[in-house]
Amino acid sequence: MIEKICVTRHVALYDYLVSECIIPEGTIRLNRATPDDIRGFHVYGKLPYCLAAHCARYTELELRVPMNMRGRELSLEQIASLVKRPRTYKVIEIQGV
Repeated sequence: MIEKICVTRHVALYDYLVSECIIPEGTIRLNRATPDDIRGFHVYGKLPYCLAAHCARYTELELRVPMNMRGRELSLEQIASLVKRPRTYKVIEIQGV
């Protein structure tokens, strides 16, 4: 089984993933990630393609945050109402194109 890691600055998003049994409690959470941080992991969060290509698997967590709520910490209840269905991808970089 591939180890999971969460990349998000939203503590409440991490709590939501644990409460919904999407990731186990104790899963590593990073505010930001480098390729070395995520290489070989199943990563949950929101990453650009250039980083997602380093993951074994990438589960995108899309939040539809209204303009008036941006730039501040969100509660667990707000996250639950704003998060869209997680979608898992395998992203690969194509060399020589």
